[in-house]
Amino acid sequence: MQNFKIHTLSNGLRLVWEGRNTKVAHAGLMVEAGSRHELENENGLAHFIEHTLFKGTKKMRSRQIINALETVGGELNAYTSKEETCIYASMPALYDKKAIDLIADILNNSVFPEVELVKEREVVLDEILSYKDTPSERIFDDFEELFYPNQAVGRNILGTEKSVRSFTQKEIMTFLHRNYSPEKMVFSYVGPTPFETIKNRVEHLFSEIPFMAKSQVLPQAISDKFWREQKEHVVQAHCIIGGQAPSIKEDDRIPFALLSNILGGSGMNSILNIELREKHGLTYNNEANYTALSDSGLFEIYFGTDQNYFDKSLKIVRSSLSKLCSQPIGSLKLKQSKAQFIGQSLLLNESGQNRMLSAGKALLSRDSLLTPDEWENAVNSITSEKIQNLAIKYIKPNTLSSLIFKPKSDE
Repeated sequence: MQNFKIHTLSNGLRLVWEGRNTKVAHAGLMVEAGSRHELENENGLAHFIEHTLFKGTKKMRSRQIINALETVGGELNAYTSKEETCIYASMPALYDKKAIDLIADILNNSVFPEVELVKEREVVLDEILSYKDTPSERIFDDFEELFYPNQAVGRNILGTEKSVRSFTQKEIMTFLHRNYSPEKMVFSYVGPTPFETIKNRVEHLFSEIPFMAKSQVLPQAISDKFWREQKEHVVQAHCIIGGQAPSIKEDDRIPFALLSNILGGSGMNSILNIELREKHGLTYNNEANYTALSDSGLFEIYFGTDQNYFDKSLKIVRSSLSKLCSQPIGSLKLKQSKAQFIGQSLLLNESGQNRMLSAGKALLSRDSLLTPDEWENAVNSITSEKIQNLAIKYIKPNTLSSLIFKPKSDE
């Protein structure tokens, strides 16, 4: 990426830096250790660790960690995905040294006190109950569990009530020592502090990470085609249609992302939104999502609608998919779609935090970064034939899986 510099520490941890003349800085540590790295009896452990990393270190108590950046207007946060865990912070640039010190302390010195584990279990259990109460979110996790059956990659990131209640300090440390190691980490920084200053700070703080996990190869993600309809305590019908997509390391990931955006991206002018909402008034929520993993990819279309409109909505979705397979996109439509896709990316990248996170993830997952010009050139080089070929390969209606929630008869 333009203005980015990359440095690899002697222990294998990589630093990616971008200089920005702003008064705000963003820093984050990405670790290649997500829910996909869990054993069967560890379902939800990566996410639980993300929560409990903030509950005390050898130097600081939980309240001190919370206050370290918030008292100067900064924010400390984290997330867990299928393949990574990330600890990140945004703060006034004057305090970026404090933020980097804090992230290093959390990584190197977290102690996971039992009294805090007891409390945080209840927090995570409440999160699980909240998600179960939201069918438009739960259906995604249920779909993935069916699509990747009996595999960690398909299991819910949050875990289950039973698994979360079972986690102990010993199991946390076992997971960390098995999965956390410097060569599986990227530290990302976006802000005004010079590269050499950040590099020296990272070298000092992250050169002796206490975890030295052995390299491991994840089992290949194996998908299973299915079509399932089930009765649920829901008011409207919910549906996901989806299937395989390119992995994050494939060149097809960029043209497929464009295809997904054309079909059901964030714009009100997406094919699905025009057909389902604007023309026929059938849905409020509809979208197409593309998730690229290290060795696989998942494409999902979601819509929610009144049960009386479900069959018509599904017919329109399948017709829209068939049309993309049978007819190349017109040159004007393709030109407009590329401009929209590039413009959306530019708006997202105005956020320093987004740039910091995307650069860290790209380096962690692909070992390389595209400059903005390289990415824009890749988008502009996509042809209508390429879009049609990807549609034929990945989104033919009769090759896709489906999960449908319909209201129970007494609702």
